[in-house]
Amino acid sequence: MGYMRVIRAALLTVVVAIAVLTVAFTGQDAAGSCTGSGRCAAQRLPAPITITAGSAAYRIAPNGRVSRTSPSPSPYPSDATWFPGSDTWYRIEHRHLVVGRGRKLLWRSHEQIAANQLGLVAAGPNAVAFQHDHRLYIAPLGGVERPIAARELPLGWTTGGLYTYSYRRRELLLRSDTGTVLKTISDRPVEYQFDLATRSLYFLSHGVLIGAHGARVRKLASLHSLGMATNTSLQPLGRLIELMDDHRLALVRPDGSLFASTPIGQLDRISSFIATAPDASAVAFTALTGPTRHPNAENVYLLPAGAHAARVAHHQSGSFGGCAQWANVTWHGTWLLYSEDDGKLSAIDTAGTHRTIQLDGLARHLLKRRDQFDARWSG
Repeated sequence: MGYMRVIRAALLTVVVAIAVLTVAFTGQDAAGSCTGSGRCAAQRLPAPITITAGSAAYRIAPNGRVSRTSPSPSPYPSDATWFPGSDTWYRIEHRHLVVGRGRKLLWRSHEQIAANQLGLVAAGPNAVAFQHDHRLYIAPLGGVERPIAARELPLGWTTGGLYTYSYRRRELLLRSDTGTVLKTISDRPVEYQFDLATRSLYFLSHGVLIGAHGARVRKLASLHSLGMATNTSLQPLGRLIELMDDHRLALVRPDGSLFASTPIGQLDRISSFIATAPDASAVAFTALTGPTRHPNAENVYLLPAGAHAARVAHHQSGSFGGCAQWANVTWHGTWLLYSEDDGKLSAIDTAGTHRTIQLDGLARHLLKRRDQFDARWSG
């Protein structure tokens, strides 16, 4: 009898969930589930959405049907640190550093490694580089590590070698697989970031945005020509480069041309990574508004190519738990999936008449909790 009660309870959960989703899709939610004219019932998701919290996972089909599913298994060891976008991971195993890619073991250190003295780890096609006790080490795959330099960080592998930063000499360097210095890329850069997607290095020096790929170094654009201040920060985004100062956000193409820009004074505090549309026609991001300690709203902004001001694609009011809050936006075609640490979840049609499908109430109902769930396009 106990077993049957469990089965019935599980079935009831799914039935109720479907009913809740039907209310959300038909606009009968008192809070309002979509905006714009027309019937909300005609609105469908462009792809399934999977929401996960711990061992609980549910799949929301485009037609609104809900089914329980299993969380996707991690391709990495449970105790490993992994790098998004690289498929590379590392962990300390019996006091030795172990580095892998996907489910494949790439390399294991010969010497013992203290976890609290381990810095950055970078795995290349032929070698592994890491920092331990403020020293740079390089090891061929299947070989033994050896110290290369003191007070130097591995940044990432590129064509023909490894980019590093010597914080003793304040230099960006290109080293070979064996550690030999091939080229000094820059002396005293103000800001630098390695782009894992393109295996390129971008940095700011003397008011100029500069890009490097392998040994090739090119000046891309001056900060002044882009309308940026000298205190600009940068972040590569794969197909674009994000530049931001206290008043302006600019997206630049890898050739240095301006993709789009927006003033950010009115946007308050940007609270997500910047997501590029699949066809590179726009970017999206979120920003909190209201008191610094207790923000009372978060907007999802859309910044199309060629635009000089971002527009609001979705407004989310409520309590956002303080300045450490973080949101996530991901694309599927012209749709955005917006999720946020405090339990907000919405699917946003950036090109259609019916703008938003609210899913946070459904997520909280299914997962029996108010926050801390993961949401993603799936299927």
